[in-house]
Amino acid sequence: MSRLASLVAALAALVVSLWQLTTPALSVEQLGEIRVVAPAESLVTRTLPGERVRVLTRDTWEGRDATVADVLDEVAGVIVARTGGEGSLTTVGMRGAGGGQVLIMLNGVPVSLPGGLALDLSLIDLDSVERIEVIRGGATFGSRAEGGVINIITRGQQALQSGASLASSQGSFGTREGCWQRVRTETSGQSLLLLSGFNTEGDFDFASINGPIRSRQNNQARRANFLWERQRFSARTLTSSFAHVGALRRGVPGFAEFPTVQAKLTEAMGTVGWNRLTEPEDAEAWSTEARLSLSSGYLRFRDPDPAIGPPIRNRNANLTARAELMLTEKAASSTDARSQVVVSFSEEWLRGTDYGSRRQTRAGLSLARSFQLGGATITPGINASAAEGLGANGSWELAARRELGRGFIGSASFGRSFRFPDMSELYYPNEGYIRGNPELRGEKALSADVGIGVEQPRFTLDLHAFRRKQENTIKFVPVSAYTIEPRNLPSVDVDGIEAETSVRLDTHFSGCASYTLTRASSRSSGLPLTQTPKYKLAAALSYRNGTLSLRAGHYRESEQTGDLFGSVRVPAKQRTDLSASWRGKHNEWALAVQNLFDEDGRDFWDLPLPGRYVEISIKHSF
Repeated sequence: MSRLASLVAALAALVVSLWQLTTPALSVEQLGEIRVVAPAESLVTRTLPGERVRVLTRDTWEGRDATVADVLDEVAGVIVARTGGEGSLTTVGMRGAGGGQVLIMLNGVPVSLPGGLALDLSLIDLDSVERIEVIRGGATFGSRAEGGVINIITRGQQALQSGASLASSQGSFGTREGCWQRVRTETSGQSLLLLSGFNTEGDFDFASINGPIRSRQNNQARRANFLWERQRFSARTLTSSFAHVGALRRGVPGFAEFPTVQAKLTEAMGTVGWNRLTEPEDAEAWSTEARLSLSSGYLRFRDPDPAIGPPIRNRNANLTARAELMLTEKAASSTDARSQVVVSFSEEWLRGTDYGSRRQTRAGLSLARSFQLGGATITPGINASAAEGLGANGSWELAARRELGRGFIGSASFGRSFRFPDMSELYYPNEGYIRGNPELRGEKALSADVGIGVEQPRFTLDLHAFRRKQENTIKFVPVSAYTIEPRNLPSVDVDGIEAETSVRLDTHFSGCASYTLTRASSRSSGLPLTQTPKYKLAAALSYRNGTLSLRAGHYRESEQTGDLFGSVRVPAKQRTDLSASWRGKHNEWALAVQNLFDEDGRDFWDLPLPGRYVEISIKHSF
């Protein structure tokens, strides 16, 4: 940690010399809460003042051919794992933590696939998203958030204008997309209805390791999305309801050495939520936020002719009902204490082909209180939850934040978490390529973070050093050519540096960049942590003049280990993307090119990725 601290100090000195430069605000916010923007007031979910919150707004991706995964891939510390092109299985990790240790929420509602599997980001259409909030930390969200939290907020949570629009696009590999939406506004609220669809053939040729050109087949993917939202608000109350459904059916091409040309996987997720925020008349009284939600997931896998073993036909589904009440003490000024209490109850039902029906009840309690000490805001937070028959999980964190003057902000946090294996991780049946592991032990993590941020009119910088100690981390990993299962990884040390910056060059030109340097290895064997590149770089230059937008971006990622034994080395990859869009009174045209120079690439299991992708789209507003 001393080397990291020295490097942070050196970089901070560089920042001090540059602080007079100017840039528009990079969407990095040090907040005491996440705010879901609404026409009247804000819905509030919880973070601590010293935790980092990176807010990605719609301006980040409008006019580009981008997915939720593409947008997150540009955030420092976030690692996206793909198994192919758009529509393929895509999960996300943070700071050495895998998908199972990153909590993904939709409008504040936790979402996942059956069996506790990490959510496939391909299920969510970026057209339905208004903003994405990335939280490093998240102790008050529970031990499932030991790596961080990603809160995806849909379009209807933002003030919109009445009207309708229809968009369509055509791209490489037989890809077609379409989206229709309708917004109605009233004096006391608004409603949104959105329907979208996606289809791709997805097959492509690639150069095998031995040299000859081979065809990557069975990459077809079809997705449908539905979103309905409604908000009603008064002087002191905001009530929000939403329903979201995403369904995806795709081919599973398998490993290069063991292709599965007939395997099909169907995924679906549905989420219904109701939220009411009530603000008191007294500014120093407690506000209340009540949330009810129902979320479900569905998986079905079929392979009549697998490369290994007999035919496979399995399906699994889960349904989770959740109730949450949050009480927040409002402070009259920034120097007053602020408290927060969150109580939650959930009931989950699982059903599978092999294991029948199972049921699990869970209760949770989260507490946090802020106070002032020497000009800094100090906030301890704790979360505890217990599941029927599986023991208790817990996490705590101490976070601090202080304004240093002249646009400088310092922050630090320290926390610990413990989580027992889920019932599904222990006893998930052999689903052809996924199986459970009854020998799993509880995972532990210890984390620390220190950073400094700079906000000037035309320049921003966010620089952090972090360290994590992970013990018995549970991660789904390949254990054979055709099987993955949850394993306890050896004790791992993860430390690194994250930097994000943006600069406004003039009225029309702006640039942004992020860089992540990570060192992660097993304490016993010294082997690098799987699916964790040593460095990741993303940079972009943009031009906007009101009607015309141009953007050039470059992404680079180092070599990484693809398996537990260090025998699979995934090569380094890079790509350059270009996009251009023109917006008129009613129409918007866009051209996007991904992987301009057709660079070869491999996913985290050393499987080939498609090459250059070109897409043309048009949007008409009524």
